[in-house]
Amino acid sequence: MKSLSVIIACLNGADTLEDALESVAGQTPDCAWELILADNGSTDASNQIFAAFAERNPEIDARIVDGSQARGKSHCLNTAIAQARGDGVIFLDADDTFAPGYIGEMGRALDAHPLVAASLDIDTLNTPEDTQIRGQGLRKPLMRLGHEPHCPHAPGGTLGFHRDVFERVGPFDPRFSAMEDTDFCIRAHLAGYEIAPVPNARYRYRFRHGVNAIRRQTRNYARHAVLLRKTYAPRLARPFQPAAWISSVATLVSLRARAWIARRNVARDGGVALGRIYSRLGEVQGDLAGALAYRAAPRNRGMGGIRSKLKSAAARAVAPAENRLWPSMLAVTTDQNAMALTFDDGPDPEWTPQLLDLLARHNARATFFVLGQNAARHPELIARIAAEGHEIGNHTWSHRPLTDLSRGEIAEELARTAAAIGPGGARLMRPPYGDFDRRSNMVVRQLGYRPILWSAPSDDWEPFEAEAIAERVCGNIRPGAIALFHDTLFGPATPALRDRTRAFAAVERILTERPDMAFTTVSDLLATGRAETRAWVKRSPAARRAAAPASAPAPFNTSQNPV
Repeated sequence: MKSLSVIIACLNGADTLEDALESVAGQTPDCAWELILADNGSTDASNQIFAAFAERNPEIDARIVDGSQARGKSHCLNTAIAQARGDGVIFLDADDTFAPGYIGEMGRALDAHPLVAASLDIDTLNTPEDTQIRGQGLRKPLMRLGHEPHCPHAPGGTLGFHRDVFERVGPFDPRFSAMEDTDFCIRAHLAGYEIAPVPNARYRYRFRHGVNAIRRQTRNYARHAVLLRKTYAPRLARPFQPAAWISSVATLVSLRARAWIARRNVARDGGVALGRIYSRLGEVQGDLAGALAYRAAPRNRGMGGIRSKLKSAAARAVAPAENRLWPSMLAVTTDQNAMALTFDDGPDPEWTPQLLDLLARHNARATFFVLGQNAARHPELIARIAAEGHEIGNHTWSHRPLTDLSRGEIAEELARTAAAIGPGGARLMRPPYGDFDRRSNMVVRQLGYRPILWSAPSDDWEPFEAEAIAERVCGNIRPGAIALFHDTLFGPATPALRDRTRAFAAVERILTERPDMAFTTVSDLLATGRAETRAWVKRSPAARRAAAPASAPAPFNTSQNPV
């Protein structure tokens, strides 16, 4: 990246701006860069703090851009980007900081990708209590939208992009005073851009402190989440949904009562319980406020949790029968200190041989659930997998979700794959995406296959470092466990995600750190004990995207929102 613009959007950020600026001062990127304070009309000492910083650090090209013509972070950012001189743009909120080396890591990532996102550090600037209250779900580098178009999006100010991405996608939508970055990520996804994670760039995010501040922030997020649903998933936002309104109001009443009780018991229970209740209260309040403001339905919350509890109770009551009727194997109950490693989506000519070498070095065996189309392309890899004592299972021909296929289509997918594998294939199969329902389960078993799922997922399809992947699996390791990995990834993915280096490093770490554990195939593991089964019913966003890709809605009219 030839040059970068670092933009700090600020409205009365004097309390924390000094910390943000000091984190910038320590940066030594290997490209030209500038620092812009985009002021949205601050009435405190923010501008003076920035001016003093610029005077103390004359080597930094630092300036203030007036973004006070209209209130809102989106307008402020759009104004600053229009005046920025860098080929790429990255951001910093006035209450957050950069970890050392951040700008350089982001610049190098932007050399390779037009749209990137840093990793979120929620520990450095926050107390353990605040992290427990707000930290759920923020450990992943990328989050995924819970409705159409089910795309990844980056949290906070972690985004970075080329100027031409901004020009093609369009400016930040001024309708959003929160979640403007999520909306931008959605529009970038619909324009064909993928977000490349930058694990080594750490963006230090600061939570709001105090229950009322937490409630206000979550309320603002939830209010704009309604606008996201109405824009990109209008079916979910149809206003006339009585059950959704009734359940949201019931949840609101319940949370207010729980908050009243929690405030009186805070000395006994601690602030975490109270903070989580206020966070949830703000979410429901914002959801209802957004539904009224945008003429949409709030989320259906199941009568304040009563419906979900009834469903859970009913599921527990019928579970024994369902486990007998529609069993899927997750693990094995065994007295042997053994477990199974499984690898999906291969074989792949670049990565599978490296994995086989790794397993051979550690005298470990595994089960490969292969795609038929890959097996047909690389019969030499199928032969090598079998020759080295590993097991080969069926992962269908084309990775289509079984929940969307007819019986005949399921049979064809499995039969074509079995033919590509050859006579050495095991009568084991794993459904693509792990997506299964009762009908597809019955069809698979009637065709003579045993459905195999997992008890120790690795999440190696996410941009985690090897240590995090290994810890994820090790937390679920026990005798009889079945671990899920991939020796390649099906479908479109960034080069960073297709790269299996981190996943294989995690596998090697597990093999090295657990010399007491025998790593074997699923069939050999099953021979040592009794299968642990469950009636597995799951339909993931990935399967819905594969079945029916979402169409792009018309973008908002930028001519009415000039920069």
